Amino acid sequence: MRTAAKNALLKAADVTRVSGASRFLHRKNGAGLAVVVCWDVEPDLRVVEPGAAVPWAAFEELLPRTEALRTRLARFTGAPASFSWFLRMDPQIAETWGSPGWVAERYDTELADLSARGDELGVHTHTWRWHATPGTWVRDQDSAWEEHCVDVGLRTFETAFGRPSPSHRGGDRILTNGMLRRLQEGGVGVDLTVEPNTPPIGALEADEFATGVSPDYRGVPLTPYRSNPDTFPAPDPASRADPLLIPLASDPRGADGVPRLLTPYALPSLFALRLLRITRTVSPPVVALAVRTDEGAIDAWNYIARNLEHLARVPGVRFVTAGAAAASAA
Repeated sequence: MRTAAKNALLKAADVTRVSGASRFLHRKNGAGLAVVVCWDVEPDLRVVEPGAAVPWAAFEELLPRTEALRTRLARFTGAPASFSWFLRMDPQIAETWGSPGWVAERYDTELADLSARGDELGVHTHTWRWHATPGTWVRDQDSAWEEHCVDVGLRTFETAFGRPSPSHRGGDRILTNGMLRRLQEGGVGVDLTVEPNTPPIGALEADEFATGVSPDYRGVPLTPYRSNPDTFPAPDPASRADPLLIPLASDPRGADGVPRLLTPYALPSLFALRLLRITRTVSPPVVALAVRTDEGAIDAWNYIARNLEHLARVPGVRFVTAGAAAASAA
């Protein structure tokens, strides 16, 4: 098939899927759909050299791209487009860059500009810890260490911005009972860590190390819910305590047992199909998506932009902050 003809067919398929998603959304929830784009603001590399305090080049490169994308999304939706930015402020950042608040210090002007555009800043916690053996960073899941990492992030955020962090995302899917308790005590309103249908997993990369596994998210709700530190990640219908847990958007588990996270890195045709299935079977009030500000996002930028623009073409969709989505979904 000639390239032009193939592209035309793909475009027609996308239009059909947009139309189908639109009809379903308006039939099931007349208010439309809130979309939260989570930008995890991190170093370019996951495992960094201690003391190698280099700028976060990918984040710097992505900023102008996201501004151009914001303009297009607003044009398609007819409303301002807001994003949520989750900042690394944990011990790995402190040990490598000299301060857990380095990102707020280095990029103070850029972060102020994002806030002025209506974006939300929050905390993104990783539990990396330097281990002399094997001589590298390890995702340490000692419960006291996990809670310490959350505490460092929340304190650092409040020092940097003069206010508590309104939102949080755990790195590598890590949110535990103790971490949830710390978020509650810190007054965090919403967390976007949970990835439905994902089983426990150790290190995410073959050359990385972890002292434990991520939570078992199989069977958790696909829509926003509340839990408590004693039963997390299970829902607690009686709980009224923040944070509200907004899971990343996911298709229900298929017959093959494979979780189907709605990721903006996906092929646009697959993204459109998966979005349609989610809106038909789950009817979520919020679709939450996550992007890491690294070279992977730059490499996949064309897909990321096309997928978010596809979402923006669905009538009734609005790109909002995590806090705004939690307020409307609570």
